[in-house]
Amino acid sequence: MSPTGFASMAVPVYLSEVSPVEMRGRITVVNNIFITGGQVISAIVSGIFSEVAMGWRYMLGLAGLPALLQLIGSAFMPESPRWLISQGRDPEAMQVLEKIRPKDANLMNEIELMKAALADDSKQRGLREVLSSAPVRQALLIGSLLQLFQQISGINTVMYYSASIITMAGITDKSLAIWLSAATSSMNFFGTFLGLWLVERLGRRSLTLGSLLGTMLSLFVMALTFQIAYINSPRVNFPNSDSHECFADS
Repeated sequence: MSPTGFASMAVPVYLSEVSPVEMRGRITVVNNIFITGGQVISAIVSGIFSEVAMGWRYMLGLAGLPALLQLIGSAFMPESPRWLISQGRDPEAMQVLEKIRPKDANLMNEIELMKAALADDSKQRGLREVLSSAPVRQALLIGSLLQLFQQISGINTVMYYSASIITMAGITDKSLAIWLSAATSSMNFFGTFLGLWLVERLGRRSLTLGSLLGTMLSLFVMALTFQIAYINSPRVNFPNSDSHECFADS
């Protein structure tokens, strides 16, 4: 079991709790920029070692270095002020805010807002009470369906198996296919910058709807392209069983 799943869950929550409200959306997108940037770097490293004998071993070994740096860096991360306040450790929360906020920030007001938010959260204790609210149920359903459709849309398949897909498209050079997959990762990386620029201008809802429309069109074009390639590809005829038997008898 890889701890990547724990980090994928904890990092966005941590960023949302330590970032100022007015910068929360952009900071969350920055997290995605580093994720997609890491995919580009890994694709480039794979391209470099694609022509090295047993290069896949070097690819797997080098992946441990960023994990080690992340482990070391995590030891110097401040605790979430919101979590400290929830544990009754207000002085420590103030010390953390003094480190990560500008000197002219109203820290006492921010702490009071955190306490008010925690007080609202404590009013609904059980899952049944939370789901009894119609707006909460609607938000939970929409958020869950967005995550579900994001996965079953096949984006991870396209990203993880892009080299294989490129090979299926007719690129016979495996090293070239890996380098072209790095170009695919680069498009994903630069597209994240576009989202960073648009998230505070168009709003979350408009950006989400536009992204879903773009995903639908992209998958449709890719499926149509593969279908056209399948129709126009030369037919491959395999010998039947009788031919095998005749060949064996001869």
